[in-house]
Amino acid sequence: MKKGTPIAIRGACVPSRLRREIEKRIVALEHFYPDLIGCRVMVEGPGRRHRSGGPYVVRIELRVPDADPIVVDRQDEERLELAIGEAFDVASRRLEDFARIQRGDVKAHAPAES
Repeated sequence: MKKGTPIAIRGACVPSRLRREIEKRIVALEHFYPDLIGCRVMVEGPGRRHRSGGPYVVRIELRVPDADPIVVDRQDEERLELAIGEAFDVASRRLEDFARIQRGDVKAHAPAES
């Protein structure tokens, strides 16, 4: 995958330690699945228009060969770290499932008869 994976940030202040954590988690995904074509991460902060703001939202889009993108959305009302961690945990599991299917480790179920 190309260097400089895009990390888009809207309405949130993301400390450098969390940016490094995101970059580290992306590298881990690349090591786990070397054929990864692309990875985009969007971090959205609480809205400024609402009194109580809104949740932190983390969206990860993984592009893999010969398949639709794997998209994960996670949110947390108060802690950006939790939203990032949960989003990458789910993305890892979905990428692992995709790899199993691609290798043929998972049998396809026959369609149910009506």
